[in-house]
Amino acid sequence: MNIQVDWLTVGRNLGFLAISLVLMVAAKLIADLLTRYDDDEEIRERENGALSLRRAGMYLGLSIGLGGALLHSRGGYTFAEEMMTFGLAGGLLVVILLVAQVLNEAVMLRGLKTHEAIRTNNPAVGAVEFGQFVATGVIAAGALSGEGSLWSSILFMAFGQVGLLLAFGLYARLVHWNVKEEIGGGNLAAGVLVGGRLMALGVIVAGSISGDNTTLSNDLLWCSIYYVYGLVLLSIVSWIADLVFLPKVRIDEMIAKRNVAAIGVISAISVAASVIVWAIS
Repeated sequence: MNIQVDWLTVGRNLGFLAISLVLMVAAKLIADLLTRYDDDEEIRERENGALSLRRAGMYLGLSIGLGGALLHSRGGYTFAEEMMTFGLAGGLLVVILLVAQVLNEAVMLRGLKTHEAIRTNNPAVGAVEFGQFVATGVIAAGALSGEGSLWSSILFMAFGQVGLLLAFGLYARLVHWNVKEEIGGGNLAAGVLVGGRLMALGVIVAGSISGDNTTLSNDLLWCSIYYVYGLVLLSIVSWIADLVFLPKVRIDEMIAKRNVAAIGVISAISVAASVIVWAIS
């Protein structure tokens, strides 16, 4: 049996892998500098689950975003150009993830001292942080997946982040419980629900901004239409799914009882529904 190895492809893949690892290490080091405590010690010695959730979300969100950057970097380039394009996109992605974290915390958890909440091992805040990082990574992957320029992709990442914040603001107003109070009080069920909703919304937003870019005005129009359509369809599908899979569950009651098991199922259903909406749209 003759096995032929395409060493150029192997070299490219190893190059992408090496750059990805460097970017993840860079993200870790920058994130370490943004806190006033030793993050590694918090996780290793104090078993800080909230910080672990935040970091896990950052790494997962970054890897999802890098997947989109990888698609953007392939095709029609030399090896050096592919590596440079991927490295530049990945470096910008690290910055965008960390900037988005600050903006998301300022808007979604306004008034909460999130770094202190994480240090005191508030699991609800950790779950929200996990969700927002993954949502941002999914949005970035959607923006980078088309054939447009890198700068147009960054612009659509920004639009997508605004869309995520708007959708979250609407969601927070529609629920019959105080999101900030429950999260600040360490209600893990509330954190899991919000984190799951953020990931579901991230998938919908990513779907609205993905694809090849044409003109800015035309793209914004169709992105806005898909965005509204996706949110409406997500609400309908999630509502039907909740009735089918957990017919006797009231979300408000489960939040009040801090029932993480029930809320975990509901959150998984919302993420699954968002993927279905994305696939059929």
